[in-house]
Amino acid sequence: AFDDWVEQNYAPANKAETLRAYSEIERGTYAWMSEYLKELGFKGPVTAYNNGKLVQSRVAGQHVELTSVHAYFDHPKNFIREGNYQEGESSIADLVSYIRYMATSRFAGRPFVVDEYDHPFWSSWRREAGLVLPAYAAFQDWDAICRYNNPVALQYDPHAEGRGAAIHPFGVGLDPVARAGETLAALLFRRGDVSPARHRIALDLTPQFVYNNGGGWLTMPEYVSRYALRFAVALRWRESGRSSPQKDSNWQFDKNIRVNLPWRARRIPDFKHLLPDGNRTDIRRGIYQTDTNEIFIDGNARRATVTTRQTEATTFDRDLPVELAHLTVHEATGPALISVSAVDDRPISESRRLLLMYVTDALNSGMEFESSERHSIRQLGSLPVLIKTGQARISLRHSAPMKLKLFAVGLNGERHEPLPMQRTAQGVTFVLDTAMLKSGPKIYFEMVEVE
Repeated sequence: AFDDWVEQNYAPANKAETLRAYSEIERGTYAWMSEYLKELGFKGPVTAYNNGKLVQSRVAGQHVELTSVHAYFDHPKNFIREGNYQEGESSIADLVSYIRYMATSRFAGRPFVVDEYDHPFWSSWRREAGLVLPAYAAFQDWDAICRYNNPVALQYDPHAEGRGAAIHPFGVGLDPVARAGETLAALLFRRGDVSPARHRIALDLTPQFVYNNGGGWLTMPEYVSRYALRFAVALRWRESGRSSPQKDSNWQFDKNIRVNLPWRARRIPDFKHLLPDGNRTDIRRGIYQTDTNEIFIDGNARRATVTTRQTEATTFDRDLPVELAHLTVHEATGPALISVSAVDDRPISESRRLLLMYVTDALNSGMEFESSERHSIRQLGSLPVLIKTGQARISLRHSAPMKLKLFAVGLNGERHEPLPMQRTAQGVTFVLDTAMLKSGPKIYFEMVEVE
């Protein structure tokens, strides 16, 4: 409605001046508040403007000391109150638009943090966030990420009240799916299993585009944000041929590799020459692979994979098998996230202790929806949490398969019953059937080398 009002009441020149006024107000407000905080004795970096989809809202990023942003995929409407609603869609089918929005909010040369993110409960696709966001965050070389919120729950308390009595949207600690995602985030992002991008693309914003041409009223073009699925990207303000100064000399763009906004879709450079041999990017088919060849996403198949020295993982909907360097998922009874990570400092093929995860879905006991599509909650339910059972046949290539043993592991890290495996000279093959576990369904499994 606001955009319609602007269109009807503002001539192009007035629209440009309105955008300039917005930017000046944002710059002045940040300077005033930042100075006030410093006068109070605060010595850390000050941030602001962590939320805004329009291109104009990005301009203030050149002035802040630390860029922060938050975004969600399939944010539930009205929380769990009457009229609640969630689309129940895959973020991968959308080529992780919320992550691309974050990536194209970054200004070069400033620390960048994601202060909130989630693909919230009750979506059956929320397992995707645990893989794709920390993987792309590490690839983009961001400084911090935070899944929102309540990450720590030391136990399920049957006498708890409020948010402790059931899984809620934006509640990590009680949700086994979100907790598994935090485990992957610790490995892919914090430990650094995913490598930073080899190439950095400058996305140049100019006053001509943002103000005079009305680009500030637009969201970032789809074909521009998709660069983030192949390369590291960051914004740069260019005025009179000069770029805004970078405060971090360690983050430099590739020389002469930049995109001057706006580019028409048919003319935008694909920088195909920057991709390594074997890269499977096929833009027309919605398939993208990073310039490290470590992260792969196929929007139509709703599949993503990560292949690194110490972690291999996939989240899939259909079309099995998925074969990675060491991990192969031959078949499964339904969509899932399956991963393997070396817990020691060895590569997967030589690791003496491996963590496996088989992540399906989880709901509250007694939870009720308005329909089988799970768009709206009728009853939130309560503890205990119910993990969706499944069966998956998996192979793992390893240099010492005869020494490996497999165990189910609880959410508290306690080791449970051993599980059978078939061993060959190349590795092991096993079936995870979580409905048949004596100690109940599990998400975590441990593979250890024993003499």
